[in-house]
Amino acid sequence: WFNERRALHVSLDIPSGLNSETGTWVGERAGCKADATISFLSGKVGLFTGLGPDACGRVKMETLGISIPLTKISLLEVKDFKHVCAPRLKNTSKADYGRLGVIGGGKGTVGAALIAARSGLYMGAGRVYVELLEDDMKLDPFCPELMFPGKINIDEMDAIVIGPGLGFTDQAKQRFIECLKSKAALVIDGDALTMIAQDEEILSLVTHRFAHTVLTPHAAEAARILRLPVEEINKDRLSRALDLGILTGAVNVLKGAGTIVTQRSSVSWINPTGSPALATAGSGDALSGMIGAMFAQHFELMDCVLSAVYLHGAAVDGLNSGVLAGDIAPLASTCLEELRDSYQRHFHPLKAEEKTIEWEDS
Repeated sequence: WFNERRALHVSLDIPSGLNSETGTWVGERAGCKADATISFLSGKVGLFTGLGPDACGRVKMETLGISIPLTKISLLEVKDFKHVCAPRLKNTSKADYGRLGVIGGGKGTVGAALIAARSGLYMGAGRVYVELLEDDMKLDPFCPELMFPGKINIDEMDAIVIGPGLGFTDQAKQRFIECLKSKAALVIDGDALTMIAQDEEILSLVTHRFAHTVLTPHAAEAARILRLPVEEINKDRLSRALDLGILTGAVNVLKGAGTIVTQRSSVSWINPTGSPALATAGSGDALSGMIGAMFAQHFELMDCVLSAVYLHGAAVDGLNSGVLAGDIAPLASTCLEELRDSYQRHFHPLKAEEKTIEWEDS
């Protein structure tokens, strides 16, 4: 009856029938779908992930003047990565913003690695090197700034993204193992995630890494690693994301509506940005390159992950379709510049103003 009314649909606290912890319908029967939800006291996980965003519509928080104790689950906000929003110093060069390596591009999937690499450049990495396993490309005509050394010297990289279009050859496995044994910050995506699910040796190397390690699975990849049906992942995305953290010891980014970021300590964030425009081939590759770029620039671990996840979604806020994966990082870069301009005006208002120096005649 509620859904059939031709009126503005408003839910108070949570839409009736929605599980506030999992973002699924109670009893698997669809309940009330609101145009807007006024949620009381604090944000609930289920409002922002899974089926929650479609059930809630626009969400407004109302604290009712009550201070809620801190929890291990937060809604991702700009203040969570404020150091990334500080403008760069003027006296810098590309050497100050690090070297990012991207390893992938097996037969027929070169585009995945190129999307990740281009995204790394757009998000500020000083230099980006690409190693394609099944192609001898020497130049990307659409992004000639990328470098193709053939085989990347892993020890020279500040950060590495491995997995976009990697494939499952012996060569691919060997390169993955070499990356896992390196000291570089590592972003693991795509086919490399499937290797973790299939190979106990690789899983062990992941869990014993001391360097920063980030996994970026979608629901199907998470299901393979946890050896569960995909349906079980989507029934309780937060719990399964926490399971991934316990199993791998890494920071995990469970992609989807309301992307969830978790640490092994169970501290978690739900990302409120994004839209259906991200449901396009290669959008995950773009995210991995964006995270890698933040690592190359030597930001702190969670600043790197949270900023990239937030900006990846913010790039397409308000859009439904018509966005290609290659468009995401340029749009995200614009969002970041707006945040940096806002930071400048808030913390350094004099620097943000147009200044003119008038010289007196001597």
